[in-house]
Amino acid sequence: MTGSLQKVKHGGQLVWRVQWRENGKGRTRIVGTVREMSRAQAEAARRAIVEPLNAGKPTRAAGVTVEAYVRDEYLASRDWKLSTEGTTTDIIERYILKPIGKRLLAEVTRAELQGLLNDIIGRAGKSIIDRVRFQLKAIYKLGQADGRVVVNPAGALHTPRAAEKRVAPEIGDREAVAKAIMVLPVRERLFLALASWRGIRPGEIAALKVGDIRDGVIHVTRRVYRGVVDSPKTEKGTREIPVESLAHLLNEHLAMLPDNSPEAWLFPSENGKTPISASNLYRRRLKPVLEAAGLKRFNFQAMRATFNTLYAESEPDARVRADVMGHNVDVNEQDYRQTSKPQRGESIRKLDGKLQ
Repeated sequence: MTGSLQKVKHGGQLVWRVQWRENGKGRTRIVGTVREMSRAQAEAARRAIVEPLNAGKPTRAAGVTVEAYVRDEYLASRDWKLSTEGTTTDIIERYILKPIGKRLLAEVTRAELQGLLNDIIGRAGKSIIDRVRFQLKAIYKLGQADGRVVVNPAGALHTPRAAEKRVAPEIGDREAVAKAIMVLPVRERLFLALASWRGIRPGEIAALKVGDIRDGVIHVTRRVYRGVVDSPKTEKGTREIPVESLAHLLNEHLAMLPDNSPEAWLFPSENGKTPISASNLYRRRLKPVLEAAGLKRFNFQAMRATFNTLYAESEPDARVRADVMGHNVDVNEQDYRQTSKPQRGESIRKLDGKLQ
């Protein structure tokens, strides 16, 4: 068995895909992007997959290790977006395979898996622990379906109480945000305005092309995540956002671009061939100005939360706000929208007026 190596389009990018048959089943694995991996490297990845099988490596033995099962069965059965595949594989490698990869899949106990989650505390936040717990459950659920384990030891796992709690994003004072925007150069001013006054995710802003701005609307159809151009985070991420008062700033920025053809990046990197890194732009250009304006924790998440909080003052319909921001209503209300002290004070005064 040699398997096959193919160059295919996946998630908006050309990738190397390896296909082979194992135990009578067709298997597929994406081993990297064409941009970052040469054909020779992709061929080496193909050989690394099929050669152990040709050498008689047991893949259906009852004594399969966690690492062998995850690599040969679990990861091969997933159909993730390219960006999701990269981040999730990294989490599995670091927090699951490194500590228990050599253990036999069927011998790992619930107590050991719970201890694994407890050990992550202090090294990663609650969101990472939740993702590790989800992956453990998915791995053992598949293992149970395949007959590798009789009982799923991950079924009753819980996130430890001592896990770092989510810190609410800072809601920026509108005057301080406006002040920071005004002192920035045009490019940085527009990027910050799109994040704070339109609630667009930084990866979505970085992935905008000149042609995405048309008919007075910003068409969000892609994002950049860890250097990979991909589709938006969720299905609701593909959306249209009115330009309105940002039209003048957008036109000013477009006039300064060396290439303003429809397929050119709206925020190009120095070489013009790739989109700008939002994290680098924030760290080098935005953060110093924001801190000088008194916005110490005003990161991109805080910008979206600020937009949603201020937007709620003029748009009471949560469905409309969620559609503009590109997520579900519950996420919009629970994770991003916050109330201000003046709002809470005014609500109590209204109540007092009815009680008197």
